[in-house]
Amino acid sequence: MTNYTISVLVTLLQSLPVGTNLALLHFMWMMVSGALLPNRGAMFPALKATGLSDAAMRRARGAFRKGAWQVAVLLRLWREYVKGLKGWQEHRDEGYLAVTVDVTAF
Repeated sequence: MTNYTISVLVTLLQSLPVGTNLALLHFMWMMVSGALLPNRGAMFPALKATGLSDAAMRRARGAFRKGAWQVAVLLRLWREYVKGLKGWQEHRDEGYLAVTVDVTAF
């Protein structure tokens, strides 16, 4: 499951500028891996828990804070990725579109 999650993150972030893409990958992995939970939401200890060096931790923070990326673009890429999965199909019931992938938490 870890390899699949990392490969999905890589797919989503590979189109970002060089530098931002890897550092933001580290940041996103920290978020989805659950590293924030035992560290009570503290970012630097959580990044450290994922095995990053001090320099990589600073780059991840910098990418999240000032990197060349936009949430709207990442959400669009995520939706495109999900719609491209084998077997995915949109379901409508009496005019309502069921939410397949909820992105509210992010």
